[in-house]
Amino acid sequence: MGLLDSLFGTDAASSEDLETLLQLIRDAGSMPEIRNIDQYINPQARLVVKACEQIGRLAARGIIGIPDIPRLLQAARGTNGHVEGSMAQALANMGPRVIPHLIKLLDAPDEIARVAAAALGFLGADALPQLEAVVRSDNRARRKMAIGAISIMRSTGMPTLVQLLGDPDQDVRLKAAIGIAHQVSTESSVESHEFAPGSQALLSALENPDLRVSESAAFGLGLLGGSALAKGMLRLPYEEMFDGITDDRLLEQPAAEIADDLEALTYPSPEVRRSAAWRLGEFGDPIAIPFLFQTVLDDPDQTPRAAKMWALWRLAKTRYII
Repeated sequence: MGLLDSLFGTDAASSEDLETLLQLIRDAGSMPEIRNIDQYINPQARLVVKACEQIGRLAARGIIGIPDIPRLLQAARGTNGHVEGSMAQALANMGPRVIPHLIKLLDAPDEIARVAAAALGFLGADALPQLEAVVRSDNRARRKMAIGAISIMRSTGMPTLVQLLGDPDQDVRLKAAIGIAHQVSTESSVESHEFAPGSQALLSALENPDLRVSESAAFGLGLLGGSALAKGMLRLPYEEMFDGITDDRLLEQPAAEIADDLEALTYPSPEVRRSAAWRLGEFGDPIAIPFLFQTVLDDPDQTPRAAKMWALWRLAKTRYII
């Protein structure tokens, strides 16, 4: 039996093999190309994921445990999302007893906190009460990590995410909307997005009189795009929204900063389009409404599309009572 067979056999690995598995992960993590290359087209990345999966089996069998957590997390640093996700699953395989230890790591350096948050998400309902307690705290970094964990829980975490659409912190609201959109994307096809429970929650939130809630829901629908976004756009007050935006008004020369952002809505760069939409929404000039309306549905990229829907909704909501 070769070394790889002994390491990756379903029941072959033991606690003595843990250091070999961790060293394999650390060695691969030192290679720059491992960070951005998909495991399915990179044999080295796939080998690292298999090592994490084997560590997960050791954890599920109780061969490794809480004292080994620091070594596992340190080994995953500097790798990629596939490796981090596999290591998070390995940690979750230790069961609910690991939850208090992972909660403490939510304000660790980002690479470690991400893995801890993902592991808490994989633990599901067992971890939800402690994550909700973190969300209610004043620590912004920990709150955002906790929301990321809750977003992984699918239907279990949905009520919490919907509630967070009304949080005073804009970053938290948008992260909750992103979490809901992520759940919809992973649980349904693009064609059926509009019928998913998460989409229905976002559509219902559009009716909330609190602008913080409704604009965050609009952002989430923008992330989803397709029929879910189109259904959200039907909630806009078309006649009132365009009232006063005449042909003469459109022909007027807008302020320089507005003109630049209107033009940037169709630039090739998704980041440029996103930033322009965000500024237009915050600036509040209704002249942007027809330009946003014309470009939002056809924008092929999630983040600029979401920013456009957020800006469009915000301009309509602040100008008129929907």
